[in-house]
Amino acid sequence: MKAPKNKKIPFFIQIMKYVGMLAVFTVVTLFLYLGTDTLCNLLYRWTGKENFSQEYIRTKLLQVVMEGSARQRIMESETNVNNFSIHPYTGYVTNIDMPSDNIVNRFGWIGPDPLKIHDENTVTVFVTGGSFALGLYLQSGDLLKQLLEELPMYQGKHILVTSVALGGYKQPQQLLALQYLMALGAQIDLVINIDGYNEVVLPKVESIPFGITPSYPRSWKFIADKIVRPGFLDKQKFMTNCGISGSKMPGCGISVVSGIIWFRLCCGIL
Repeated sequence: MKAPKNKKIPFFIQIMKYVGMLAVFTVVTLFLYLGTDTLCNLLYRWTGKENFSQEYIRTKLLQVVMEGSARQRIMESETNVNNFSIHPYTGYVTNIDMPSDNIVNRFGWIGPDPLKIHDENTVTVFVTGGSFALGLYLQSGDLLKQLLEELPMYQGKHILVTSVALGGYKQPQQLLALQYLMALGAQIDLVINIDGYNEVVLPKVESIPFGITPSYPRSWKFIADKIVRPGFLDKQKFMTNCGISGSKMPGCGISVVSGIIWFRLCCGIL
């Protein structure tokens, strides 16, 4: 007796079978989504919050963008990469190739050469810190020298005041700058360090929001994006525009789930 032959299923029937399975999967997924979204809408309204709408999403996105742009504008204005050079220990120093109203030494700090050898009758004073410390050196360096010469321990001594301060410097950049110069043989007799404000404010505004450790130099994200990854900021602006444009889609104003997913996705990209 012959074994029955397996009846070959027509190709068209196989295609329809897969299409049917896909349709069932789509319908089930859609119902699950709609059920979840309906529950989220009810919970959202139950919390008593304002109506979830396209305008709400756009407002929130614009808020995120404006906060980021404000931080970026601050960093751009106060840390102009054209005026500074990347430094392996302090983050950045003054660009010695750029014209300046002040004398910039070969190490990128304003003031005399910190490695110049002095006689035993000379007391070298290093001023460190941020913009306030630099302002003290530039505006009151002669007065500081005069006051130090009046101290009993320095009478008859020649006081030489120099600076390793720079706008935006914060700990540990000042300490690293001094260690760097001492390793090269700098003669340091007295250090006047002015810090406090930059250490408290700058990490909270320019480092922590971007996931950067507070010990890194100020504006490190902007410096890295501008010099190490040029063009990244342009890409960021493009993604910002895409995020706001996408929030105008109908689903973002009707569906809480869609709106929240799109908002969080955009925030993650931005």
